[in-house]
Amino acid sequence: MNDTKKDRFYRRALGLTAIGAALFVLPLFFLHHQILSGVFGICGLILMISGARLAASWKQVLGITGIYYLAYILRFLTVFGFGSLMLSSIPLLLLWTVISGSGFFIEFALGRGKPHLFFVLLFPLTYTAANLVFLTTNIGNIQNICNYVICIPGIRQNLRWFSETGLTFVIMVIVSFLAFVPIMRGRMRVVAAGIGVSLFVSLFVAGGLTASRDAEAPVLKLRVALGTLNKVPFYGGEESQLSEDEQMTLFFEQMRKASEEGADLVVFHEEYYLIDAEREEFILEYIRATVTHFQIPVLLPVEIRYNVPNRKDVNKAYFFDASGKLLNTYVKNNLVPMVEAGDYVDGPEQPGIVTCDFHGQSVKIAIIICFDVNDSYYLRKIPKDTQLLLVPSWDWNTVNEEQRRMSVRAIEVDATMLKHTYEGFSYVVTPQGRVVKELDNRGVYEKVRMVTVPIYGK
Repeated sequence: MNDTKKDRFYRRALGLTAIGAALFVLPLFFLHHQILSGVFGICGLILMISGARLAASWKQVLGITGIYYLAYILRFLTVFGFGSLMLSSIPLLLLWTVISGSGFFIEFALGRGKPHLFFVLLFPLTYTAANLVFLTTNIGNIQNICNYVICIPGIRQNLRWFSETGLTFVIMVIVSFLAFVPIMRGRMRVVAAGIGVSLFVSLFVAGGLTASRDAEAPVLKLRVALGTLNKVPFYGGEESQLSEDEQMTLFFEQMRKASEEGADLVVFHEEYYLIDAEREEFILEYIRATVTHFQIPVLLPVEIRYNVPNRKDVNKAYFFDASGKLLNTYVKNNLVPMVEAGDYVDGPEQPGIVTCDFHGQSVKIAIIICFDVNDSYYLRKIPKDTQLLLVPSWDWNTVNEEQRRMSVRAIEVDATMLKHTYEGFSYVVTPQGRVVKELDNRGVYEKVRMVTVPIYGK
């Protein structure tokens, strides 16, 4: 290929990549529209892959991969915000780019700069490998753009068949076929488009084969009270924490309010109660007495602080039955990278599991905390007969829209999910992935809000 032709190919490759990067970043302006964000994100990814396949030299592949990396930085820095945590996420996104973007280099090496449908599985494999690395190292999956597509009704039901990793691979195969359309000619373009569209339609058909749990009547409907703390800064906000007496009073008053509302269960958000380690037993006894007084089961997440050098704090949750008996103490397993990792104890590799009676019926409940929900492999440890997944959480503004995608976990666990979030969205999701209630808790402090949670038989 002469230099003029190489330059022409590179300009076309660079143009496709630049347009793709712009589309990829565009959802920053409408993250609350999950499906629209997914469409733009996937279309952007398709064009960036197309651009990489048109590269005519190693240097050009490297330059296009750099644009791919920059697009991910701009798109997903919104997760951590543009403050001091910004620099911490850049190496993580570089790791993502190195693993997933290696598909660009492998295709170029095998095809010598000539795109061919024979290589259609290479990028899906490296992209899925990047997702696996992030999941198995507890970094999470916020950067997985496929999660937006997984939120689409009809497609998300396939999580029961494929799991998140399998569905990510299938979606990326579709993306990889469609990425040939802008750069192929004639029959090959039609073949690539036809296979991509056919696979996409097949996902809807396969998803439709999953029995609709929404068509069933729930065996029980629980009235759940959601309690929120006072206003506390996202990080390092000890000066705004209530005193011990004020915290005890707030807890008692919110339990009283829940009782007046006829609550069957009370759920507080992550780190609702801040306890100095030496006061834990005293506070725990007060909590037991309060629960016994109101006769309502309670999920109470707490943070135990040791205030001792080199001693890590503990982020955990207590579950009490109506008699005040402590049924389970769950310690958070997946810590938020850079924010919590290194400061808190890693919990055992096992979700909290309890069985609690409501109106004469036993309900199997699983308990995890906040970022735990980002690890689909960890959630596989939840027993199959679980009927309710409780996810007390604490989000910050820039992570809120990203974390709303985790509602699909209800499908994977095949249980109703209640995610109660401080400074974020609380929602109730059926086992089929339908959000039946969503509350915006941003700016909502020291309140008790009621939700109805359907429980389905197993």
